[in-house]
Amino acid sequence: MEQFLSPENFWAAWEKVAKNRGCAGVDDETIPMFGVHAAERLAGLRKAIRGGYYVPLPVKQFWIPKKQGGWREL
Repeated sequence: MEQFLSPENFWAAWEKVAKNRGCAGVDDETIPMFGVHAAERLAGLRKAIRGGYYVPLPVKQFWIPKKQGGWREL
């Protein structure tokens, strides 16, 4: 658990997310918005997980068209 909660692990995960340049989640927070306070946010996230009170937000659902027709849920 300590390896998972290490600051280095959370920074590596954040860097991967930032490189993907995805869209905002259900909270409408964009990657640049999170990045402004990334150090504080990552520390708070680690603390919440370690303390057992972290509750993730729901995943943002959207649909993309498939080449063969129809839709795919992401």
